[in-house]
Amino acid sequence: MKIAAWPIAALIVLALEQHDAHRAQEHAGHERADSAETRKPEQPSRAVPGYANVELAVDRMQLFGVRTTLAKRQALTKTVRTVGIVRTDETRESHVHVKWEAWIEEYFTSYIGQEVRKGDPLISVYSPDLVNAQQEFLIALRRSKQSTDTLAADVLSAARTRLKLWDVPDDVIAEIERTEQIQRAVTIRAPRDGTVIAKMAIPGMFIEPEMELYTIADLSRVWILADIYEYELPFIKTELQARFTPVGGTETFEAQVAFISPVVNPATRTVKARLELSNDERKLRPGAYGTATFDIPLPEAIIIPSDSVIDTGVRQIAFVKTSEGMFEPRQVRTGARAADQIIVLEGIREGEEVVVRAQFMLDSESRLRSAAAVGGKPGHTGH
Repeated sequence: MKIAAWPIAALIVLALEQHDAHRAQEHAGHERADSAETRKPEQPSRAVPGYANVELAVDRMQLFGVRTTLAKRQALTKTVRTVGIVRTDETRESHVHVKWEAWIEEYFTSYIGQEVRKGDPLISVYSPDLVNAQQEFLIALRRSKQSTDTLAADVLSAARTRLKLWDVPDDVIAEIERTEQIQRAVTIRAPRDGTVIAKMAIPGMFIEPEMELYTIADLSRVWILADIYEYELPFIKTELQARFTPVGGTETFEAQVAFISPVVNPATRTVKARLELSNDERKLRPGAYGTATFDIPLPEAIIIPSDSVIDTGVRQIAFVKTSEGMFEPRQVRTGARAADQIIVLEGIREGEEVVVRAQFMLDSESRLRSAAAVGGKPGHTGH
């Protein structure tokens, strides 16, 4: 048998046993120490291949600091914390474009962060295309006044519709119709109440339909986009309550999960969860980040300290104290973790004593005794 292949903890136990036996021979002059110290190899545990029950004397338990606790039935609250970034509510955001080529003449809304009301003037523009459309409207208007022909009325209606489709306000069309005068410059107005969060418009600039002149957002309600890891995703549901604390802040804001993305980010292995919350006082600014916290109540179940479970990568093992000095290895199936506790789905019953300290020493001793029972050497089966 090659000693180099034995686990370190097993070698320590073996050395201590040999030392105790030697002292017993010197002082007592009779056979080796009692059966608590030296005994026949334990039979391997039937429940866990490669493991055997472990029996320790009280002084040996004290030496290794073996501690146990009772498995109990209790409801836990799992807490998930992740990074969240403040975003504008996309349903309360407007992008200002024109539908024709033009030049900006006057400038009424000039900086990012400016508050506007729906209908407030943003810029005034001159557009040759718009001037031509007004001329066609006036020609049709004059013809309709001179003739009762339905064709003239249809042409006037089409000319008016064209101006409306080009976003010429109704009051401007009414003014053109009243004065029968072309308006050289047309004012572009805010489509909603909100805050200017992006601006490209500059006086004298030539603009085209694809150019975004302003972005206006209602910041009275915002989104928090939180990154949820795949293994935490089963616990996050829509309508779940959450808390958001900005970096550097002390105030916490209540929010609710409104949407969970169906797509996983392949680079980070996370899924976006969208939280929605009121922001009437404008304390949350788009682009800021902080901590999103979710408290998930779990159903009542048997729980033990998470440190008591040894995860080998193949199986999960816990040691149960079946009687004084006797410890049995159990293969367990675990569920959710919450703080320093873990739910046990199979393998341990309520009220059983579970080892929470020195379990790795028991693991090595158990595998050592199992190997000795079958005449082999201590291996790493299942690790």
